[in-house]
Amino acid sequence: MSCYTSLEDLFGDVVGKAVRGQGLSAREVAQRSGLSAAEVERIADAGFIPDDARVRALADALGLHGQRLIDSAHQAWFPKAPDGAFGSARVGVERLVVGRSVQMNSYIFWDTQTQEAAFVDPGDEGDRLVAAVRQKGLRPVLVLLTHGHGDHTGALRQVKEAYRIPAFINEKDFPLIEGLTSLIDGKVEEGWQTKVGGLEARTMALPGHTPGGIGYAVEGVLFSGDALFAGSLGGTRSLDAYTGQLRAVREKALGLPGGTTVFPGHGPATTVAEELAHNPFFLR
Repeated sequence: MSCYTSLEDLFGDVVGKAVRGQGLSAREVAQRSGLSAAEVERIADAGFIPDDARVRALADALGLHGQRLIDSAHQAWFPKAPDGAFGSARVGVERLVVGRSVQMNSYIFWDTQTQEAAFVDPGDEGDRLVAAVRQKGLRPVLVLLTHGHGDHTGALRQVKEAYRIPAFINEKDFPLIEGLTSLIDGKVEEGWQTKVGGLEARTMALPGHTPGGIGYAVEGVLFSGDALFAGSLGGTRSLDAYTGQLRAVREKALGLPGGTTVFPGHGPATTVAEELAHNPFFLR
């Protein structure tokens, strides 16, 4: 499992997601924060970091946590989650960073007693995913998709052809997977459960980044897709999607025990406790 050395979203990314998610113009943010519209645009383009006082004013204008946004500006925080490897007595997790154009995290998790396994978001480079399973002597039984974007589904056909196993996604994301719907064997929604060996995987609806965004919780682990990143959230394009994602992540994903390891669709692993303490999108 390769290691990350930086977050997926830096200061400008966080600000840009808050601005776009709330449907604000640079002029509106400037009026609220005291920065100029040109400065706001430069921040969102990752070209400018103001002093701490103005970062705090920007946080207030966007409903973000002031000190956490300052920490983001200074790159002062990185999660302490075990990003190089993860495992327990019962569940194993392998992360493969894949993608020829856009890099993302594909996962394999398995019951360490039975060796039954599942793919989560086979995004690209299916040959590597299949090779990882074979190297570990695992027996895949299903594919779980957190959402329908192409960077998370690009190797679905290759994995299905290799193992003839069922694949699952929330039906609200069917419009995003045109050409792949014939590969979907079941629909998941809030509270859906399945077994991988003796492990129980259950779903939580985390819509916003996409209408059918889903997280999968498995024995002290959460595969959050693009709903929750270390120190950030997935991008949204409307106020309803933005506020809905904030609420779902806060109430469901961050309602899990603090020691839960969060494996996102992009960037390093984190924990629920780390996100509650450091993610700028959450005020408490």
